[in-house]
Amino acid sequence: MSQYYQSDAIVQLIQKAMTIMSENELNSEFIAEKCENITKSIADKRQYKGLVLRNGLKVVLISDAEADKSAAAMDVAVGSMSDPRTVQGLAHFLEHMLFMGTKKYPKENNYQKYISSNGGDSNAYTAETNTNYHFDISPDFLTGALDRFAQFFIEPLFTESATEREMNAVHSEYEGNIPTDCWKCSQTEKSLSDPKHDYNKFAIGCMETLKEIPLKNNINVRKELLSFHERWYSANIMSLVVLGKESIKELQELVVPLFSQIKNNSAIAPKWTTNPFTTECLQKQCFVVPNMDTRSLELKFPIPDMRAHYKSKPADIISHLIGHEGPGSLLSALKSRNWCTCLGADSTTSRGFAFFTVTVDLTEQGIECIDDIIALVFQYINLLKREGPKQWIFDELKQIREIMFSFKEKEHSMGHCVNTSEVLHDIPLNDCLSVGYLFHEFKPDLITDIVNLLTPDRMRVIVVAKKFATIADQTEKWFSTKYKQQDIPKEKIQKWLNIGFNDKLALPPKNDFIPYNLNLKPIDDNVKRMPQMIRNTEFSRVWHLQDNQYRTPKAYYIF
Repeated sequence: MSQYYQSDAIVQLIQKAMTIMSENELNSEFIAEKCENITKSIADKRQYKGLVLRNGLKVVLISDAEADKSAAAMDVAVGSMSDPRTVQGLAHFLEHMLFMGTKKYPKENNYQKYISSNGGDSNAYTAETNTNYHFDISPDFLTGALDRFAQFFIEPLFTESATEREMNAVHSEYEGNIPTDCWKCSQTEKSLSDPKHDYNKFAIGCMETLKEIPLKNNINVRKELLSFHERWYSANIMSLVVLGKESIKELQELVVPLFSQIKNNSAIAPKWTTNPFTTECLQKQCFVVPNMDTRSLELKFPIPDMRAHYKSKPADIISHLIGHEGPGSLLSALKSRNWCTCLGADSTTSRGFAFFTVTVDLTEQGIECIDDIIALVFQYINLLKREGPKQWIFDELKQIREIMFSFKEKEHSMGHCVNTSEVLHDIPLNDCLSVGYLFHEFKPDLITDIVNLLTPDRMRVIVVAKKFATIADQTEKWFSTKYKQQDIPKEKIQKWLNIGFNDKLALPPKNDFIPYNLNLKPIDDNVKRMPQMIRNTEFSRVWHLQDNQYRTPKAYYIF
Protein backbone atom coordinates (compact mmCIF):
# COMPACT_ATOMS: atom_id res chain seq x y z
CA MET A 1 0.00 0.00 0.00
CA SER A 2 1.38 3.43 -0.95
CA GLN A 3 2.11 6.11 1.62
CA TYR A 4 -0.72 8.22 0.14
CA TYR A 5 -3.36 5.53 0.73
CA GLN A 6 -2.00 4.79 4.23
CA SER A 7 -2.29 8.47 5.25
CA ASP A 8 -5.77 8.72 3.67
CA ALA A 9 -6.96 5.70 5.65
CA ILE A 10 -5.53 7.16 8.85
CA VAL A 11 -7.35 10.46 8.24
CA GLN A 12 -10.64 8.58 7.76
CA LEU A 13 -10.11 6.64 10.98
CA ILE A 14 -9.37 9.85 12.87
CA GLN A 15 -12.48 11.54 11.43
CA LYS A 16 -14.62 8.54 12.38
CA ALA A 17 -13.19 8.52 15.90
CA MET A 18 -13.83 12.26 16.26
CA THR A 19 -17.43 11.78 15.08
CA ILE A 20 -17.98 9.04 17.65
CA MET A 21 -16.42 11.20 20.38
CA SER A 22 -18.61 14.12 19.33
CA GLU A 23 -21.75 11.99 19.50
CA ASN A 24 -20.71 10.57 22.86
CA GLU A 25 -20.22 14.08 24.25
CA LEU A 26 -23.51 15.38 22.79
CA ASN A 27 -25.69 16.53 25.73
CA SER A 28 -23.71 14.16 27.97
CA GLU A 29 -24.44 16.30 31.02
CA PHE A 30 -28.14 15.38 30.66
CA ILE A 31 -27.78 11.66 29.83
CA ALA A 32 -27.43 8.80 32.32
CA GLU A 33 -27.73 5.79 29.98
CA LYS A 34 -27.73 5.02 26.24
CA CYS A 35 -29.10 2.11 24.24
CA GLU A 36 -27.82 1.71 20.68
CA ASN A 37 -29.06 -1.86 20.13
CA ILE A 38 -32.86 -1.68 20.10
CA THR A 39 -34.15 -4.86 18.43
CA LYS A 40 -36.09 -3.93 15.31
CA SER A 41 -37.74 -5.69 12.39
CA ILE A 42 -35.47 -6.49 9.47
CA ALA A 43 -37.99 -4.63 7.30
CA ASP A 44 -37.77 -1.51 9.45
CA LYS A 45 -35.64 1.20 7.79
CA ARG A 46 -36.02 3.63 10.69
CA GLN A 47 -33.09 4.30 13.01
CA TYR A 48 -33.50 4.09 16.79
CA LYS A 49 -31.68 5.19 19.91
CA GLY A 50 -32.70 4.80 23.53
CA LEU A 51 -31.74 7.14 26.36
CA VAL A 52 -32.33 7.51 30.05
CA LEU A 53 -31.88 11.14 31.03
CA ARG A 54 -30.38 12.19 34.35
CA ASN A 55 -33.84 13.24 35.51
CA GLY A 56 -34.97 9.62 35.01
CA LEU A 57 -36.98 10.17 31.81
CA LYS A 58 -36.83 7.25 29.38
CA VAL A 59 -36.53 8.38 25.75
CA VAL A 60 -36.60 6.63 22.39
CA LEU A 61 -35.53 8.66 19.36
CA ILE A 62 -36.65 7.50 15.91
CA SER A 63 -35.15 8.86 12.70
CA ASP A 64 -37.23 8.25 9.59
CA ALA A 65 -35.98 10.05 6.49
CA GLU A 66 -39.17 9.00 4.62
CA ALA A 67 -41.66 10.15 7.28
CA ASP A 68 -44.61 12.15 5.99
CA LYS A 69 -45.41 13.19 9.56
CA SER A 70 -43.23 13.77 12.60
CA ALA A 71 -44.71 12.66 15.92
CA ALA A 72 -44.19 12.32 19.64
CA ALA A 73 -45.84 10.60 22.61
CA MET A 74 -45.34 11.00 26.35
CA ASP A 75 -46.64 8.30 28.67
CA VAL A 76 -47.02 8.94 32.40
CA ALA A 77 -47.19 5.87 34.66
CA VAL A 78 -50.27 7.03 36.54
CA GLY A 79 -53.94 6.90 35.64
CA SER A 80 -57.47 6.88 36.98
CA MET A 81 -56.82 4.23 39.61
CA SER A 82 -54.72 6.82 41.45
CA ASP A 83 -57.58 9.34 41.69
CA PRO A 84 -58.39 10.49 45.22
CA ARG A 85 -61.60 8.87 46.43
CA THR A 86 -63.08 12.30 47.00
CA VAL A 87 -62.26 13.59 43.45
CA GLN A 88 -62.80 10.65 41.11
CA GLY A 89 -61.96 11.52 37.51
CA LEU A 90 -59.10 13.80 38.57
CA ALA A 91 -56.44 12.11 36.39
CA HIS A 92 -58.71 12.50 33.35
CA PHE A 93 -59.52 16.09 34.31
CA LEU A 94 -55.79 16.86 34.61
CA GLU A 95 -55.27 15.43 31.12
CA HIS A 96 -57.80 18.00 29.83
CA MET A 97 -56.31 20.87 31.82
CA LEU A 98 -52.80 20.42 30.44
CA PHE A 99 -54.08 21.67 27.07
CA MET A 100 -55.26 24.92 28.68
CA GLY A 101 -51.98 26.84 28.72
CA THR A 102 -48.49 26.77 30.20
CA LYS A 103 -46.22 29.45 31.62
CA LYS A 104 -44.26 29.75 28.36
CA TYR A 105 -47.38 29.51 26.14
CA PRO A 106 -50.18 30.89 28.34
CA LYS A 107 -52.89 31.20 25.71
CA GLU A 108 -55.44 28.41 25.96
CA ASN A 109 -55.21 25.84 23.17
CA ASN A 110 -52.01 27.41 21.79
CA TYR A 111 -50.54 23.92 21.44
CA GLN A 112 -53.56 22.49 19.64
CA LYS A 113 -53.79 25.48 17.28
CA TYR A 114 -50.11 25.17 16.42
CA ILE A 115 -50.51 21.45 15.70
CA SER A 116 -53.69 21.74 13.64
CA SER A 117 -52.47 24.75 11.63
CA ASN A 118 -49.35 22.84 10.61
CA GLY A 119 -50.96 19.69 9.23
CA GLY A 120 -51.09 17.75 12.47
CA ASP A 121 -53.36 16.14 15.01
CA SER A 122 -53.16 15.82 18.79
CA ASN A 123 -54.91 13.74 21.42
CA ALA A 124 -54.57 12.14 24.82
CA TYR A 125 -56.17 9.39 26.89
CA THR A 126 -56.33 8.41 30.53
CA ALA A 127 -56.23 4.68 31.29
CA GLU A 128 -56.29 2.89 34.63
CA THR A 129 -52.53 2.97 35.25
CA ASN A 130 -51.17 5.39 32.66
CA THR A 131 -51.95 8.62 30.82
CA ASN A 132 -50.73 9.22 27.28
CA TYR A 133 -50.30 12.48 25.36
CA HIS A 134 -49.42 12.41 21.66
CA PHE A 135 -49.37 14.38 18.41
CA ASP A 136 -48.20 14.31 14.81
CA ILE A 137 -47.30 17.27 12.59
CA SER A 138 -45.72 18.20 9.27
CA PRO A 139 -42.00 17.47 9.63
CA ASP A 140 -40.88 21.10 9.24
CA PHE A 141 -42.70 22.09 12.43
CA LEU A 142 -41.49 19.43 14.88
CA THR A 143 -39.26 21.83 16.84
CA GLY A 144 -42.10 24.23 17.67
CA ALA A 145 -44.47 21.41 18.51
CA LEU A 146 -42.01 19.73 20.88
CA ASP A 147 -41.34 22.98 22.72
CA ARG A 148 -45.05 23.49 23.33
CA PHE A 149 -45.54 19.81 24.18
CA ALA A 150 -42.71 19.77 26.74
CA GLN A 151 -44.24 22.67 28.68
CA PHE A 152 -47.18 20.42 29.65
CA PHE A 153 -44.80 18.58 31.91
CA ILE A 154 -42.50 21.47 32.88
CA GLU A 155 -44.84 24.27 33.97
CA PRO A 156 -48.59 24.04 33.26
CA LEU A 157 -50.83 26.83 34.53
CA PHE A 158 -54.08 25.14 35.61
CA THR A 159 -55.81 28.52 35.56
CA GLU A 160 -58.95 29.17 37.58
CA SER A 161 -60.73 30.44 34.47
CA ALA A 162 -60.22 27.17 32.57
CA THR A 163 -61.14 24.91 35.47
CA GLU A 164 -64.92 25.29 35.28
CA ARG A 165 -65.03 25.06 31.47
CA GLU A 166 -62.95 21.90 31.37
CA MET A 167 -65.12 20.33 34.06
CA ASN A 168 -67.99 20.84 31.63
CA ALA A 169 -65.90 19.33 28.82
CA VAL A 170 -65.18 16.24 30.91
CA HIS A 171 -68.86 16.00 31.84
CA SER A 172 -69.85 16.23 28.16
CA GLU A 173 -67.42 13.45 27.32
CA TYR A 174 -68.95 11.34 30.08
CA GLU A 175 -72.49 11.97 28.85
CA GLY A 176 -71.45 11.07 25.31
CA ASN A 177 -70.17 7.71 26.52
CA ILE A 178 -73.29 6.77 28.53
CA PRO A 179 -75.03 4.94 25.63
CA THR A 180 -71.86 3.03 24.66
CA ASP A 181 -72.01 -0.63 25.67
CA CYS A 182 -68.27 -1.10 26.14
CA TRP A 183 -68.28 1.73 28.72
CA LYS A 184 -71.48 0.43 30.34
CA CYS A 185 -70.13 -3.10 30.73
CA SER A 186 -66.68 -1.97 31.85
CA GLN A 187 -67.97 0.34 34.57
CA THR A 188 -70.48 -2.26 35.75
CA GLU A 189 -67.65 -4.71 36.30
CA LYS A 190 -65.57 -2.07 38.09
CA SER A 191 -68.49 -1.15 40.31
CA LEU A 192 -68.92 -4.80 41.27
CA SER A 193 -65.25 -5.30 42.17
CA ASP A 194 -63.85 -4.98 45.68
CA PRO A 195 -65.11 -1.54 46.86
CA LYS A 196 -61.84 -0.99 48.73
CA HIS A 197 -59.75 -1.52 45.58
CA ASP A 198 -58.78 1.41 43.35
CA TYR A 199 -60.10 -0.52 40.33
CA ASN A 200 -63.59 0.15 41.72
CA LYS A 201 -63.35 3.89 41.04
CA PHE A 202 -65.23 5.93 38.42
CA ALA A 203 -62.55 6.82 35.86
CA ILE A 204 -64.04 9.44 33.53
CA GLY A 205 -65.33 11.93 36.05
CA CYS A 206 -68.36 14.23 35.83
CA MET A 207 -69.72 17.37 37.49
CA GLU A 208 -70.82 15.35 40.50
CA THR A 209 -67.34 13.93 41.20
CA LEU A 210 -65.29 16.94 40.10
CA LYS A 211 -67.42 19.76 41.53
CA GLU A 212 -70.37 18.79 43.72
CA ILE A 213 -68.73 16.18 45.97
CA PRO A 214 -65.51 18.20 46.44
CA LEU A 215 -67.61 21.28 47.24
CA LYS A 216 -69.47 19.38 49.96
CA ASN A 217 -66.14 18.26 51.39
CA ASN A 218 -64.50 21.71 51.19
CA ILE A 219 -61.96 20.42 48.65
CA ASN A 220 -60.29 22.87 46.26
CA VAL A 221 -60.10 20.93 42.99
CA ARG A 222 -57.45 23.20 41.48
CA LYS A 223 -55.22 22.56 44.49
CA GLU A 224 -55.86 18.85 44.05
CA LEU A 225 -54.80 19.17 40.39
CA LEU A 226 -51.57 20.91 41.33
CA SER A 227 -50.87 18.35 44.03
CA PHE A 228 -51.58 15.42 41.69
CA HIS A 229 -49.35 16.88 38.99
CA GLU A 230 -46.58 17.64 41.47
CA ARG A 231 -46.70 14.13 42.93
CA TRP A 232 -47.11 11.98 39.85
CA TYR A 233 -45.90 13.95 36.83
CA SER A 234 -42.31 13.13 37.68
CA ALA A 235 -39.71 12.53 34.98
CA ASN A 236 -38.61 9.21 36.48
CA ILE A 237 -42.03 7.59 35.82
CA MET A 238 -42.49 9.11 32.37
CA SER A 239 -41.44 7.85 28.94
CA LEU A 240 -41.05 9.84 25.72
CA VAL A 241 -40.85 8.75 22.09
CA VAL A 242 -40.04 11.24 19.31
CA LEU A 243 -40.05 10.46 15.58
CA GLY A 244 -38.75 12.87 12.95
CA LYS A 245 -37.01 13.14 9.59
CA GLU A 246 -33.95 14.49 11.37
CA SER A 247 -30.93 12.31 12.09
CA ILE A 248 -30.63 10.68 15.51
CA LYS A 249 -27.97 13.24 16.40
CA GLU A 250 -30.23 16.14 15.45
CA LEU A 251 -33.17 14.68 17.35
CA GLN A 252 -30.98 14.20 20.40
CA GLU A 253 -29.81 17.82 20.23
CA LEU A 254 -33.44 18.93 20.06
CA VAL A 255 -35.04 16.61 22.63
CA VAL A 256 -32.52 16.12 25.44
CA PRO A 257 -32.00 19.72 26.68
CA LEU A 258 -35.71 20.45 26.39
CA PHE A 259 -37.12 17.46 28.26
CA SER A 260 -34.34 17.44 30.83
CA GLN A 261 -36.19 20.42 32.33
CA ILE A 262 -38.94 18.11 33.64
CA LYS A 263 -38.53 17.72 37.38
CA ASN A 264 -37.75 14.38 38.98
CA ASN A 265 -39.76 14.18 42.19
CA SER A 266 -38.59 10.59 42.83
CA ALA A 267 -42.12 9.28 42.40
CA ILE A 268 -42.73 5.54 42.60
CA ALA A 269 -45.20 4.30 39.99
CA PRO A 270 -48.29 3.02 41.83
CA LYS A 271 -48.59 -0.75 42.15
CA TRP A 272 -51.32 -2.91 43.65
CA THR A 273 -50.72 -6.01 45.74
CA THR A 274 -54.20 -7.54 45.45
CA ASN A 275 -56.59 -8.37 42.64
CA PRO A 276 -59.79 -6.28 42.53
CA PHE A 277 -61.81 -9.47 42.25
CA THR A 278 -61.32 -10.96 45.69
CA THR A 279 -62.82 -14.25 46.86
CA GLU A 280 -66.07 -12.45 47.71
CA CYS A 281 -66.36 -11.27 44.07
CA LEU A 282 -65.91 -14.74 42.53
CA GLN A 283 -68.43 -17.49 41.83
CA LYS A 284 -70.79 -14.74 40.65
CA GLN A 285 -72.85 -14.40 37.50
CA CYS A 286 -73.87 -10.99 36.24
CA PHE A 287 -76.58 -10.50 33.62
CA VAL A 288 -76.19 -7.12 31.87
CA VAL A 289 -78.71 -5.34 29.63
CA PRO A 290 -76.91 -3.63 26.71
CA ASN A 291 -78.05 -0.62 24.72
CA MET A 292 -77.45 -2.36 21.38
CA ASP A 293 -78.84 -5.76 20.44
CA THR A 294 -75.71 -7.75 21.28
CA ARG A 295 -75.18 -11.11 22.98
CA SER A 296 -71.96 -12.19 24.67
CA LEU A 297 -70.53 -14.37 27.40
CA GLU A 298 -67.40 -13.51 29.36
CA LEU A 299 -65.55 -15.74 31.82
CA LYS A 300 -63.08 -13.74 33.89
CA PHE A 301 -60.36 -15.21 36.13
CA PRO A 302 -57.95 -13.27 38.39
CA ILE A 303 -54.30 -14.16 37.70
CA PRO A 304 -50.94 -12.69 38.77
CA ASP A 305 -49.22 -9.79 37.05
CA MET A 306 -47.44 -11.23 33.98
CA ARG A 307 -45.31 -8.25 32.94
CA ALA A 308 -42.08 -9.73 34.30
CA HIS A 309 -42.57 -12.78 32.06
CA TYR A 310 -42.68 -10.95 28.74
CA LYS A 311 -39.92 -13.16 27.32
CA SER A 312 -41.89 -16.38 27.85
CA LYS A 313 -45.47 -15.02 27.51
CA PRO A 314 -47.24 -17.94 29.25
CA ALA A 315 -50.69 -16.33 29.06
CA ASP A 316 -50.27 -15.74 25.31
CA ILE A 317 -49.70 -19.46 24.77
CA ILE A 318 -52.89 -20.32 26.66
CA SER A 319 -54.80 -17.65 24.72
CA HIS A 320 -53.50 -19.15 21.48
CA LEU A 321 -54.77 -22.61 22.38
CA ILE A 322 -58.18 -21.64 23.77
CA GLY A 323 -58.71 -19.25 20.86
CA HIS A 324 -57.66 -21.74 18.18
CA GLU A 325 -60.15 -22.05 15.31
CA GLY A 326 -59.26 -25.33 13.60
CA PRO A 327 -60.70 -28.88 13.93
CA GLY A 328 -60.95 -29.99 17.56
CA SER A 329 -60.96 -26.40 18.81
CA LEU A 330 -63.39 -24.94 21.31
CA LEU A 331 -64.68 -22.55 18.65
CA SER A 332 -65.28 -25.43 16.24
CA ALA A 333 -67.31 -27.29 18.87
CA LEU A 334 -69.42 -24.23 19.66
CA LYS A 335 -70.01 -23.34 16.01
CA SER A 336 -71.05 -26.92 15.19
CA ARG A 337 -73.87 -26.46 17.72
CA ASN A 338 -74.70 -23.00 16.31
CA TRP A 339 -73.99 -21.43 19.71
CA CYS A 340 -71.44 -18.77 18.80
CA THR A 341 -70.06 -16.66 15.98
CA CYS A 342 -66.70 -15.74 17.49
CA LEU A 343 -64.47 -16.66 20.42
CA GLY A 344 -61.39 -15.04 21.93
CA ALA A 345 -59.13 -15.47 24.94
CA ASP A 346 -56.79 -12.84 26.28
CA SER A 347 -55.00 -11.57 29.37
CA THR A 348 -54.89 -7.97 30.54
CA THR A 349 -52.18 -6.94 32.97
CA SER A 350 -51.90 -4.01 35.34
CA ARG A 351 -49.19 -3.24 37.88
CA GLY A 352 -49.65 -5.95 40.47
CA PHE A 353 -52.63 -7.89 39.09
CA ALA A 354 -54.11 -9.31 35.90
CA PHE A 355 -57.16 -11.03 34.43
CA PHE A 356 -57.51 -13.92 32.01
CA THR A 357 -60.73 -13.63 30.02
CA VAL A 358 -62.56 -15.94 27.62
CA THR A 359 -65.13 -14.06 25.50
CA VAL A 360 -67.81 -15.70 23.34
CA ASP A 361 -70.07 -13.83 20.91
CA LEU A 362 -73.36 -15.71 21.10
CA THR A 363 -76.08 -16.62 18.64
CA GLU A 364 -79.75 -16.55 19.58
CA GLN A 365 -79.47 -20.28 20.33
CA GLY A 366 -76.27 -19.81 22.26
CA ILE A 367 -77.76 -17.33 24.72
CA GLU A 368 -80.08 -20.13 25.82
CA CYS A 369 -77.21 -22.57 26.43
CA ILE A 370 -74.86 -20.62 28.70
CA ASP A 371 -74.24 -23.46 31.17
CA ASP A 372 -73.40 -25.89 28.36
CA ILE A 373 -71.00 -23.41 26.77
CA ILE A 374 -69.23 -22.91 30.09
CA ALA A 375 -69.01 -26.70 30.44
CA LEU A 376 -67.29 -26.93 27.06
CA VAL A 377 -64.82 -24.20 28.04
CA PHE A 378 -63.80 -26.15 31.14
CA GLN A 379 -63.56 -29.38 29.18
CA TYR A 380 -61.05 -27.64 26.94
CA ILE A 381 -59.16 -26.27 29.95
CA ASN A 382 -59.10 -29.80 31.37
CA LEU A 383 -57.57 -30.95 28.08
CA LEU A 384 -54.81 -28.36 28.52
CA LYS A 385 -54.19 -29.60 32.06
CA ARG A 386 -54.05 -33.23 30.95
CA GLU A 387 -51.77 -32.65 27.98
CA GLY A 388 -49.51 -30.16 29.73
CA PRO A 389 -47.34 -27.52 28.02
CA LYS A 390 -45.82 -28.65 24.73
CA GLN A 391 -42.43 -27.52 23.49
CA TRP A 392 -43.53 -27.87 19.86
CA ILE A 393 -46.52 -25.53 20.39
CA PHE A 394 -44.19 -22.95 21.91
CA ASP A 395 -41.74 -23.39 19.00
CA GLU A 396 -44.50 -22.92 16.40
CA LEU A 397 -45.86 -19.82 18.07
CA LYS A 398 -42.35 -18.47 18.51
CA GLN A 399 -41.65 -18.89 14.79
CA ILE A 400 -44.98 -17.35 13.76
CA ARG A 401 -44.34 -14.32 15.95
CA GLU A 402 -40.80 -13.96 14.60
CA ILE A 403 -42.18 -13.91 11.06
CA MET A 404 -44.84 -11.37 12.05
CA PHE A 405 -42.21 -9.14 13.65
CA SER A 406 -39.64 -9.51 10.89
CA PHE A 407 -42.03 -8.51 8.13
CA LYS A 408 -44.55 -6.31 9.92
CA GLU A 409 -45.83 -3.34 8.01
CA LYS A 410 -44.61 0.13 8.80
CA GLU A 411 -46.67 1.77 11.52
CA HIS A 412 -47.96 5.32 11.20
CA SER A 413 -45.75 7.83 12.98
CA MET A 414 -48.09 8.77 15.85
CA GLY A 415 -49.33 5.24 16.50
CA HIS A 416 -45.76 3.97 16.54
CA CYS A 417 -44.80 6.59 19.14
CA VAL A 418 -47.84 5.85 21.32
CA ASN A 419 -47.37 2.07 21.27
CA THR A 420 -43.67 2.34 22.07
CA SER A 421 -44.10 4.90 24.85
CA GLU A 422 -46.66 2.70 26.65
CA VAL A 423 -44.26 -0.21 27.20
CA LEU A 424 -41.14 1.68 28.26
CA HIS A 425 -42.05 1.80 31.96
CA ASP A 426 -41.63 -1.92 32.46
CA ILE A 427 -39.51 -3.13 29.53
CA PRO A 428 -35.77 -2.61 28.88
CA LEU A 429 -35.11 -0.12 26.09
CA ASN A 430 -33.63 -2.72 23.75
CA ASP A 431 -36.87 -4.78 23.83
CA CYS A 432 -39.36 -1.92 23.43
CA LEU A 433 -40.21 -2.70 19.78
CA SER A 434 -40.23 -6.50 19.97
CA VAL A 435 -41.93 -7.03 23.35
CA GLY A 436 -45.37 -7.64 21.83
CA TYR A 437 -44.07 -10.20 19.38
CA LEU A 438 -41.01 -12.24 20.27
CA PHE A 439 -40.83 -15.32 22.48
CA HIS A 440 -37.44 -16.10 24.02
CA GLU A 441 -37.93 -18.71 26.75
CA PHE A 442 -40.14 -21.77 27.17
CA LYS A 443 -41.37 -21.76 30.78
CA PRO A 444 -43.77 -24.74 31.14
CA ASP A 445 -44.15 -24.23 34.90
CA LEU A 446 -45.57 -20.73 34.36
CA ILE A 447 -48.04 -22.03 31.77
CA THR A 448 -49.16 -24.75 34.17
CA ASP A 449 -49.52 -22.25 37.01
CA ILE A 450 -51.91 -20.09 34.99
CA VAL A 451 -53.94 -23.00 33.61
CA ASN A 452 -54.39 -24.29 37.18
CA LEU A 453 -55.94 -20.94 38.13
CA LEU A 454 -58.67 -21.27 35.46
CA THR A 455 -61.20 -23.09 37.60
CA PRO A 456 -64.97 -22.69 38.09
CA ASP A 457 -64.57 -21.65 41.74
CA ARG A 458 -62.25 -18.76 40.71
CA MET A 459 -64.47 -17.34 37.99
CA ARG A 460 -66.84 -14.49 37.29
CA VAL A 461 -69.47 -14.94 34.57
CA ILE A 462 -70.80 -11.90 32.68
CA VAL A 463 -73.62 -12.44 30.19
CA VAL A 464 -74.84 -9.55 28.04
CA ALA A 465 -78.18 -9.63 26.21
CA LYS A 466 -81.36 -7.61 25.79
CA LYS A 467 -83.43 -10.54 27.11
CA PHE A 468 -82.23 -9.86 30.67
CA ALA A 469 -84.27 -6.65 30.87
CA THR A 470 -87.04 -8.68 32.50
CA ILE A 471 -84.86 -9.86 35.40
CA ALA A 472 -82.43 -6.94 35.82
CA ASP A 473 -83.25 -5.46 39.23
CA GLN A 474 -80.11 -3.38 39.85
CA THR A 475 -78.76 -0.19 38.26
CA GLU A 476 -75.10 0.83 37.96
CA LYS A 477 -74.69 4.36 39.30
CA TRP A 478 -72.65 6.11 36.60
CA PHE A 479 -73.99 4.67 33.33
CA SER A 480 -77.47 3.64 34.49
CA THR A 481 -76.80 0.13 33.25
CA LYS A 482 -79.45 -2.40 34.23
CA TYR A 483 -78.08 -5.69 35.53
CA LYS A 484 -78.62 -8.55 37.91
CA GLN A 485 -75.78 -10.15 39.87
CA GLN A 486 -76.22 -13.35 41.81
CA ASP A 487 -74.22 -16.22 43.21
CA ILE A 488 -73.58 -19.12 40.88
CA PRO A 489 -75.36 -22.08 42.49
CA LYS A 490 -72.97 -24.42 44.29
CA GLU A 491 -74.25 -27.40 42.32
CA LYS A 492 -73.27 -25.69 39.04
CA ILE A 493 -69.78 -24.94 40.35
CA GLN A 494 -69.43 -28.56 41.42
CA LYS A 495 -70.72 -29.83 38.06
CA TRP A 496 -68.15 -27.75 36.16
CA LEU A 497 -65.39 -28.84 38.57
CA ASN A 498 -66.21 -32.47 37.71
CA ILE A 499 -66.98 -31.92 34.01
CA GLY A 500 -64.15 -34.19 32.81
CA PHE A 501 -63.15 -34.36 29.15
CA ASN A 502 -64.70 -34.20 25.70
CA ASP A 503 -63.29 -36.59 23.08
CA LYS A 504 -64.12 -34.14 20.27
CA LEU A 505 -61.84 -31.48 21.70
CA ALA A 506 -58.14 -31.62 20.84
CA LEU A 507 -54.99 -29.57 20.73
CA PRO A 508 -54.30 -28.02 17.34
CA PRO A 509 -52.35 -30.35 15.04
CA LYS A 510 -48.77 -29.54 14.12
CA ASN A 511 -48.66 -26.89 11.42
CA ASP A 512 -46.55 -28.13 8.51
CA PHE A 513 -47.01 -24.86 6.64
CA ILE A 514 -45.00 -22.64 8.98
CA PRO A 515 -41.94 -21.54 7.00
CA TYR A 516 -38.52 -21.66 8.63
CA ASN A 517 -36.45 -20.50 5.67
CA LEU A 518 -37.52 -17.04 4.54
CA ASN A 519 -34.50 -16.21 2.45
CA LEU A 520 -35.65 -14.63 -0.81
CA LYS A 521 -34.45 -16.12 -4.06
CA PRO A 522 -32.46 -13.93 -6.47
CA ILE A 523 -34.49 -11.88 -8.94
CA ASP A 524 -34.84 -13.59 -12.32
CA ASP A 525 -34.51 -10.88 -14.97
CA ASN A 526 -36.01 -13.18 -17.60
CA VAL A 527 -39.38 -13.55 -15.85
CA LYS A 528 -42.30 -11.88 -17.67
CA ARG A 529 -43.74 -8.72 -16.15
CA MET A 530 -47.34 -9.93 -16.38
CA PRO A 531 -48.87 -12.48 -13.96
CA GLN A 532 -48.50 -16.07 -15.18
CA MET A 533 -50.97 -18.85 -14.41
CA ILE A 534 -49.05 -21.68 -12.74
CA ARG A 535 -52.02 -23.86 -11.74
CA ASN A 536 -55.50 -24.29 -13.18
CA THR A 537 -57.93 -26.87 -11.79
CA GLU A 538 -61.69 -27.07 -11.37
CA PHE A 539 -61.18 -25.90 -7.76
CA SER A 540 -58.58 -23.16 -8.10
CA ARG A 541 -56.45 -20.95 -10.27
CA VAL A 542 -53.03 -19.84 -9.08
CA TRP A 543 -51.22 -16.89 -10.63
CA HIS A 544 -47.67 -15.77 -9.98
CA LEU A 545 -45.95 -12.43 -10.48
CA GLN A 546 -42.36 -11.91 -9.42
CA ASP A 547 -42.06 -9.01 -6.95
CA ASN A 548 -39.12 -6.78 -7.78
CA GLN A 549 -40.08 -3.92 -5.46
CA TYR A 550 -41.21 -4.85 -1.94
CA ARG A 551 -39.21 -8.07 -1.54
CA THR A 552 -41.24 -9.45 1.35
CA PRO A 553 -42.27 -13.13 1.65
CA LYS A 554 -46.04 -12.64 1.66
CA ALA A 555 -48.90 -14.26 -0.21
CA TYR A 556 -52.56 -13.24 -0.48
CA TYR A 557 -55.43 -15.68 -0.92
CA ILE A 558 -58.92 -14.77 -2.17
CA PHE A 559 -61.67 -17.36 -1.70
